[in-house]
Amino acid sequence: MSVLIAHSLRKTYGEKILLNDVSFSIESKQRIGLIGANGTGKTSLLNILYGSDSPEHGEVNHANKFTVQYVTQEPELDESKTVLDTVLDGPSTVMRTLRDYNKALVNYELQQGADASEQALFKAQANMDAHDGWAADTKAKTVLSKLGIKQPSALVGTLSGGQKKRVALARALIESADLLILDEPTNHLDAEASLGWNYFFFNTKVQS
Repeated sequence: MSVLIAHSLRKTYGEKILLNDVSFSIESKQRIGLIGANGTGKTSLLNILYGSDSPEHGEVNHANKFTVQYVTQEPELDESKTVLDTVLDGPSTVMRTLRDYNKALVNYELQQGADASEQALFKAQANMDAHDGWAADTKAKTVLSKLGIKQPSALVGTLSGGQKKRVALARALIESADLLILDEPTNHLDAEASLGWNYFFFNTKVQS
């Protein structure tokens, strides 16, 4: 089943033609590699598929409520947030549930089990049960471990370019989507992180 169909896409940059009458479809569970020399329009095509740019001709069609996760070559992250807040910063119910649980857990520990914090934690745990939050929590910890992210409480602004790329990858992998787009995902990663990324990605079921 096709989750996305591109039809007759055309894109130029000045007088240079980047895309000319490009048509294809992406099937559910399919993994696709886009290979080409620099400047041939790979990122332009990915931006069009994501919706952050538009073709001069043609169209991209997908189902209603279609979700996309996109990791660009140079991810833009909120540098005032912690690593954990960033990787859990998704709009889905399960991500909100997981954020609320982590916040309640931290408050409980800071307030040394005060009644109010205990009740808030119990409520957060119940929501985790109701929304399959424990599976998401396990997935999040696995992703962080495989990508070598060892300081979830660190501020994003203190990280190197490679560390920020790991955080962006983790956020995209943790939040389920119909289509996952990765623009040069191993850029800035050292050998260990690249191996961890490849192991996790190619041994994990993805939507597209």
